Amino acid sequence: MNAEEHVERLIPIRDEMMSEGLVTVAKVRVLEYAPGTRTAAGA
Repeated sequence: MNAEEHVERLIPIRDEMMSEGLVTVAKVRVLEYAPGTRTAAGA
């Protein structure tokens, strides 16, 4: 969905937000995408 250079630009921002944990970057093939519906509580 995002070009690799856009994802790469987010890495320094992510570094500031997270002090520890695991983040993976990988190309994927999406077979199906079905967005959820918003509820009044989630809007």
